[in-house]
Amino acid sequence: MHYVTDKPVEATLPPHLTLLLIVDPVSTSCRIAQEAAKRGHRVGAIWTSTTDEEERDPARYGCASLRYKFELIEGRDWTATNGEEIAVVHSIVNEAARSFSLTIAGCITGSGLPRSSQLADGLAKEMGLSPCTTPTTMIDVRNKFTQQTLLETAGLKPIKQVCGTSLEDEAIANFLDGEKYPLVVKLDQIGIQGGKIQLCHTKQEAIDHFQYLSQVAASTGAQILCQEFLRGVEVMVDSVSHKSKHKVSMVWRYDKGSVNGERHVNFGMIPMESEAHEAALAIPYVRQCLNAMGMKNGPSHAKCIVTVDGPVLVELNFRAHGGDGSWCHLARALTGGYSQVEASVDALLDPAAFEQLPDAPLGPFNAHGLQVYLVSHSAGEVTSMPGFQVMKHLPSFVSLSTDVAVGSTVEYTTSLSTSPGVCVLMNKDETKLNKDLETLRYLEEINAIFEYKTKVESLARPTAASYSKQQKRTGSRMDDMEKPSLVRIYSNDPKLTRQGMLMKRMTTIDASKEVVVVVDPYSTGCLVVNEIRNRGYQVIACWTLGFSEEMKTHTPGAAGEMKYFAEIDEQEDLADTVKVIYQAAGTLRVVACIAGGEAGVDCADAVSERMNLRTNGTHVANRRDKKIQQELIRDAGMRSVRQSAGSKWETVVEFLQSEQYPVVLKPTDSAGSDGVKLCHNIKEAKEHFHHLFEVEAVNGGYN
Repeated sequence: MHYVTDKPVEATLPPHLTLLLIVDPVSTSCRIAQEAAKRGHRVGAIWTSTTDEEERDPARYGCASLRYKFELIEGRDWTATNGEEIAVVHSIVNEAARSFSLTIAGCITGSGLPRSSQLADGLAKEMGLSPCTTPTTMIDVRNKFTQQTLLETAGLKPIKQVCGTSLEDEAIANFLDGEKYPLVVKLDQIGIQGGKIQLCHTKQEAIDHFQYLSQVAASTGAQILCQEFLRGVEVMVDSVSHKSKHKVSMVWRYDKGSVNGERHVNFGMIPMESEAHEAALAIPYVRQCLNAMGMKNGPSHAKCIVTVDGPVLVELNFRAHGGDGSWCHLARALTGGYSQVEASVDALLDPAAFEQLPDAPLGPFNAHGLQVYLVSHSAGEVTSMPGFQVMKHLPSFVSLSTDVAVGSTVEYTTSLSTSPGVCVLMNKDETKLNKDLETLRYLEEINAIFEYKTKVESLARPTAASYSKQQKRTGSRMDDMEKPSLVRIYSNDPKLTRQGMLMKRMTTIDASKEVVVVVDPYSTGCLVVNEIRNRGYQVIACWTLGFSEEMKTHTPGAAGEMKYFAEIDEQEDLADTVKVIYQAAGTLRVVACIAGGEAGVDCADAVSERMNLRTNGTHVANRRDKKIQQELIRDAGMRSVRQSAGSKWETVVEFLQSEQYPVVLKPTDSAGSDGVKLCHNIKEAKEHFHHLFEVEAVNGGYN
């Protein structure tokens, strides 16, 4: 809840004589405190027992320079007592204000949690300040069930819902039996530890989560809320109110998708211009919701779903948009100078400035940008964060907010709580912004953001033999050798694989005296090279005939500068290529030859077979050929695509005349999307067919 005085003191007193009180100024409310302090106002922090010392540090929210005029901490400066807490805190605050000759101009809750809001409510009433809501709605409007009831009373469409504490309640039983799944099951109050929201796809899932929440909320007085699942575009509307006039500071659209086995995972927030379809529907609707709940003063944060039938409120929070305010810089840049933070200070302490703000952000925006929630496709104890350095060098980079450090444990991202951080991107050029976003997501996909602590372990699936009684050892020279002191990974030494398993194990063979040949190491192949080098091996880069100089520099940012023991070129004859490899290796033992990219497959197979290394062999001629691949699949009894291939139009025209369009045309030996086109008629197909022979494909091939 938020309060401002009805007295004209904030308009007449100089800023240094006014005092803004914030109960639990955490997250974005800390930035509101900083903005008020920058304008010369004094800020007093009142900390309840719901916060700890770390949460009270302004530096955590990017406000290291903020200094409160005074801080009151529950348990140190006062103790909660039944019926007397408000009076006690009020007395302390008044004494502090008088000692500094300050006039209290406003009192708000920073966290929006029940404990913080109740104290802010009580203090504001005690000090005679005007509340954010009208007296008739001073029931707990933060309660999610109550909010939907108020909407229905105001004639606005609510979410279908029931609320209770027991599965035996008739209303809950009927709802779980009769409603279409999936359903949302959650607590009707916020800020309760462990009270997670869950989308339940079956009745049993709903019952299980209901029972779980019942245990979580057993001593809190909270109830369990079951709601219909709304389908549509999820948007958030940030507003600021002054004397019941509501101005929208920004509208955001959630970017959601599936990852790590979970649906509806947040990938980011995309700002929307107020003229956009969903925003244009949500803005007037949210204003109606604010009026229905009697909202009068201060910031608010509404979540709603824009369905085919119009917007429907999910919940309304009587506080600023959270996320530690990491979105503020982006919002200010897009609107030309203000965000919900600045608008909140205007509404609380400078009403004249608030009147000058537009009712909603005017389009078009001054730039393109978004807030990216990082997604981890891996988990473990972090030893370094190389991906963070890559992000900071992206042209669109604005800021990175993360709690991950060396020694932190990163989990697979399945919700906001398991996201490893938030990155804000912005650029005048939308194309460059999208390119940087693709780079960031690529880093996530290849697990290049974090490096993890590893341990020596078996790399093979355990078998029954692994657990059988130890076999009698046979004598060998190895039994009498000095105890190994080196770790070998992926050994191909038959003495170390006599049980049929590859192991990370101790050995006397020094990997630094061995070398791996990587043919055409580009793109992800560069990361493979780095992994090989990290394990102690040297690497020789072998570039195939005709491989372009440009592709040799196609190195992902996460790979850094590439360093090789030697670089050689493929020769016209296989025997000559092997000879050059041995010459480059010198005294090092060549232990493997692998492809570092699509173009290097054929050469790597031939060289590894000739050098008697572990190999895929050359028994399948031209395994890269996409036509041959489909024929092999068909011969194995599996479904293959209908196709035709050739280097002359006459050899494929019959196929293209008989097939239903669209059809795909591409080189047989290309990689990725090189030369691939979806053709919607035979004219397009013929043009692209001839085009493929006029340009050089990245990895060669013919149509």
